[in-house]
Amino acid sequence: MKRGLLIYEREDAERNEWFVGRLREEFARKGARLDLVVAHAVGELPNETPDFVIARTRNASVNRFFEGKGIPVFNNSATCATANDKYATYELCRECGIPVLPTVTADEYRKGMFDFPVVVKTRDGHGGKQVFCARDYDEACRMSEGRQADYIVQPMCSAPGIDMRVYMLGGEVVAAAERRGEGFRSNWSLGGKARIVQPPEQVRRAAKKICARLGSDWIGVDFLPHDGGYVLGEIEDPVGARMLYALTDIDVARRLADYFSMKI
Repeated sequence: MKRGLLIYEREDAERNEWFVGRLREEFARKGARLDLVVAHAVGELPNETPDFVIARTRNASVNRFFEGKGIPVFNNSATCATANDKYATYELCRECGIPVLPTVTADEYRKGMFDFPVVVKTRDGHGGKQVFCARDYDEACRMSEGRQADYIVQPMCSAPGIDMRVYMLGGEVVAAAERRGEGFRSNWSLGGKARIVQPPEQVRRAAKKICARLGSDWIGVDFLPHDGGYVLGEIEDPVGARMLYALTDIDVARRLADYFSMKI
């Protein structure tokens, strides 16, 4: 029997207890044992050599640790590192020809660069946390004061409070959901409303290009409507499954077990 490690940080493991159980059930169905490991950094990892690893932290050094041992890791370290650094995500998209909003780090930001309001956010934030709206230059500077290299600044998109999350598995679209919030953030976890939609071809092509470039397995790719088209918002790794379970009959745990079992 093959054995894998499912790695979460403690808070995420507790919040996703049901999904962890479903994953373990589905891997058992495929003849593989999946053990939960709670860890934040490499120093907290067990000294073991599993057959595969499903890394659900946002720390790419964890992924690299097992990759260095020749162990298959889902997602790989390139995906984890890029998805959890918004500035790196935008640089990747520019290289791939995927539309993005003009983006600078807070220490590069200068008065007059963008019309107000602007969005100020941490490079490593997720779930809509640490994302702020600044109405003038002084406010934008205060939001990142003392940590300018850790923040990015962007103009506001033309339709704030709306985005589209595209779920990708093995480079193919599983589903897409449009999310709408009452403010300028649309996150489901912050109370946004969502509905399943068919993504336009522009969005499909962009999401597939990102997966191909990074070699990603299971990610979410978020797009913002802007000036009649779409721009890349962010890449989500590790992407959650609550919205799909709430809005569809897709059994994400089963899909993942079927997919990963073919790769290990």
